[in-house]
Amino acid sequence: MNYRSLLKFDKNYLFVAVMLSILLALTFYAWRVTLDNIDATNQTRFESLANESDRALDFRIKTYEQALLGGKGFFQGSSHVERREWKAYSQSVDILNNFPGISGIGKIDNVEDGSLEAFQQNARADGYPHFTIHPEGEFPANFIITLIEPVVTNAQAVGLNIAFEANRYEAATLSRDTGNAAITRRILLVQDAEKTPGFLLLLPMYRQGMPTETIEQRRQALTGWIYAPFIGKNFMRGLTSSQGDTLHLAVYDGTKESPDDLIFDSNVDASEARQPKYVIRKEMDILQKKWLLVWSSSTKFEELEKSNEPLLILVSGLLFTALFGAFMIVMLIGNSQKGSLTRNYYILPIAGFCIVLIGAYFLHEKIALKETALVANATKIEANTIKENILRTVESRMLALNRMAERAGLRETMQQEEWRNDAKNYIGDQPGLKAVERIESNGQVRWIEPQETNLLAVGLTEQFLKNSIRENADGLKLPTITPPIDSARGYKAFLSYSPIYIGERLDGYIVGLFGIKDTVLSSMPRAEDQYYDLRLQANGSTLFKSTNFNDPIDNQWIVEDTIKLFGQPWTLTLSPNQQFLEENISFLPKLTLVIGIILAVMAGLIINFAQRFKNKSDLFAQHQNLLSTFVKHVPAAVAMFDEKMRYVAVSDRWYQDYRLSQPDVTGMSHYEVFPEIEQNHPDWVEQYQQAMKGAVIRVKEDIFVREDHEREWLRYELHPWKNVQNETGGIIVFTENITARKEMDIMKDGFISTVNHELRTPLTAIQASLGMLKAAWNNNADEKSTKLLDISYRNCERLTDLVNDILDMEKIAAGKMYYDFESTDISGLVEEIIVQNQSYADKYGVRYVPGKIQENLRVQVDKSRFNQALVNLLSNAAKFSPEGSQVTISVALARNHLVKISVSDNGSGIPADFHDKIFQRFAQADDSSTRHRHGTGLGLNITKSIIEAFGGTINFEANPGGGTTFYFLLPISDGRKKLLDA
Repeated sequence: MNYRSLLKFDKNYLFVAVMLSILLALTFYAWRVTLDNIDATNQTRFESLANESDRALDFRIKTYEQALLGGKGFFQGSSHVERREWKAYSQSVDILNNFPGISGIGKIDNVEDGSLEAFQQNARADGYPHFTIHPEGEFPANFIITLIEPVVTNAQAVGLNIAFEANRYEAATLSRDTGNAAITRRILLVQDAEKTPGFLLLLPMYRQGMPTETIEQRRQALTGWIYAPFIGKNFMRGLTSSQGDTLHLAVYDGTKESPDDLIFDSNVDASEARQPKYVIRKEMDILQKKWLLVWSSSTKFEELEKSNEPLLILVSGLLFTALFGAFMIVMLIGNSQKGSLTRNYYILPIAGFCIVLIGAYFLHEKIALKETALVANATKIEANTIKENILRTVESRMLALNRMAERAGLRETMQQEEWRNDAKNYIGDQPGLKAVERIESNGQVRWIEPQETNLLAVGLTEQFLKNSIRENADGLKLPTITPPIDSARGYKAFLSYSPIYIGERLDGYIVGLFGIKDTVLSSMPRAEDQYYDLRLQANGSTLFKSTNFNDPIDNQWIVEDTIKLFGQPWTLTLSPNQQFLEENISFLPKLTLVIGIILAVMAGLIINFAQRFKNKSDLFAQHQNLLSTFVKHVPAAVAMFDEKMRYVAVSDRWYQDYRLSQPDVTGMSHYEVFPEIEQNHPDWVEQYQQAMKGAVIRVKEDIFVREDHEREWLRYELHPWKNVQNETGGIIVFTENITARKEMDIMKDGFISTVNHELRTPLTAIQASLGMLKAAWNNNADEKSTKLLDISYRNCERLTDLVNDILDMEKIAAGKMYYDFESTDISGLVEEIIVQNQSYADKYGVRYVPGKIQENLRVQVDKSRFNQALVNLLSNAAKFSPEGSQVTISVALARNHLVKISVSDNGSGIPADFHDKIFQRFAQADDSSTRHRHGTGLGLNITKSIIEAFGGTINFEANPGGGTTFYFLLPISDGRKKLLDA
């Protein structure tokens, strides 16, 4: 296929290619949007799992802190706690079963240096016969582990001075100085045989009655700490059901993912080289320390969340595009009759429109249902998480009051002040707990904290209390809660009561008043999440709702669940808010319908366009044939190239001038036809690139070296041409072989040079001889001889001027005219030249008259050559002015720091048709009428060359009253220019 047929092919299928490109772009756009939407949904799902893990960890930390608060209350209520009492308390709390991951619970004493020996002896007497303080502390303090239960698994920790290393010491002093619980940095527990990472949790205790407002006061009042050791892998294990299954959790001490700071990693295959798709990093403040939590998706999660939806869209789009392309190609290359296409014009668009629209509708429904299911599933997961959080929170609050009841049962002789301090601590440490009451087994109130509260007054009915007493008297031993009630202060609340047993005897209850809103908010840091609306109800009454809770947006999103709290049913209602729906319900379903409609309309339009395009293809071919025929027969060497320098059209003259042997070079590269160009003419590539950028390149003459090393002179031009998109599609090259003309110019220049040099010497001699004869015969010769001698002398002068002008012209053409520049007072120089040449004006009966001569104007010129240029103007003005007239010479300052020297005559002027030839070589306006005005026709050409060499310009203008003014414009020298600028 030649290039001409290739162009025709491209034109016919260009429209189809554009439409297929649009379809492919839309397909890939829909595929990309679907991928992003699914990825965003999966990211939200993964974030939900990570948030659930985050909340579980926070809940576990706070729950275990509550365990230490119970131990703190046990100690602060008495001056001394024996080891057996601590053991009994630990067994009643059952820490190993109720607090997974905890290795024990114990007490650390702050011992003065002088009391170490006595302290050690007392500990040995209290059931630790081998009690030894160890090792020597690295820091000047004695923080001694005195009690620890169970002691069997923690024996190595008994007597340990935790001030022996920096991490333990730092956490102990931080807890002491702030008055709050604190954890150590990553440590290795002395009792852990596997030496896996762990940490200590410490809660400070202070002497009763001593102030603790300042750091110094707290240091003075410190007695020790309640503490618990943790092994990281045990503590973090089983935070949520998804941990280790659908997501992995890694916990680092500090803010960097360093192996040296790793506390826990649920990924047992962490060594496997795998990059998780979803990763969330979060820094948490855990009891006055920074932990970095890193959740990463597991292979199972990524497999479960995979969707075939993007693949379905991609395959469907590609299939439709392929079918459409095949159909259009068949339509374009088929030989169907025009009438047949016209008859099907309405059928095919309607059929295509319906098929595409139906497919788009079903795809829209599938995507919409998928998104609806994802939102509903995310809402269910969130509802379940909130439910679990509320359950755990209420259970932990009840567990704390149970521990208070257990201590009351162990300490039968507990005093009111001791109990009140314990209750006050619980109210301060348990968010949502408003008041605590100690009730006897018969229902009588013994103590209440705070004292101004009366729990019976806020809704504890007598019948409810009697039922509880009866059930627990029968050995139930379970805490219970009341249905929600309205407190005296206007908030929703519930009462919990935990039985107190001394042995098997029911001795009363610890009753707590809990505000429902505060309890719920403390269990859910995200209870007022920006994505969901939450409401809790019981018995048809609203207990709690999030700040922005309104009626649910749509029933299909509502999730309702029942929370069983110690026999009391609460109804949880959760629905996503508008922001959540906007972020998770994409515009993809609607986009699918819109794309389907667009494609259907396009199908009808394309068929219409195809018909029109087919009808016009013959006309296009005819126009292309006419263009090729026109270029082919142009009587000049013309070639048209595309952007890759391939021939598009070539004239016959091109074949002739370049003696091409190929019958048809259309479609071939210019460098393939002329391989010598790249080597012999490297500047051609640069000129081609400039032309492709829109420049018109004109070269007056250049040497072209053929492949056989034959040299030719060319004149050529490069013109860019535009395509239908108004972009440069290539270039058109016009060339002219000027070898013969160049050879003639060289011969002419050689001949003139030879003639001039052969004539100059004898003419000079003849002119000198004639001058001597005139001087000698001035008075002695007869009139006829004198006249002949004058004629001979004048003709000799004319020949000498002609030879001089031709020689100057040759020097200028060869670039051998030399100038001696100097700063010159141009006004004075002009006046001198006028005076020196007045005799020449006298010969023609005219006068040189100075006009306006502006003083102190300096220019850079060669005085001799300037004299030659100005004299040429003066002589022309004298020769062509009528007798008795005058020639005016002026010097003035013009604009742009230029000096204007003008010569005005009163002659007949210059014919209009001669204006553009006035400065050419051998130019004379009217040979017949001016031949008596002697001249060579070279003066103005030489003058122009001299003035341009000075950096100036020469021009002329017709005078209003007749005659002509020639003038120079020369740049003023620097000194005057600076003066003018100032």
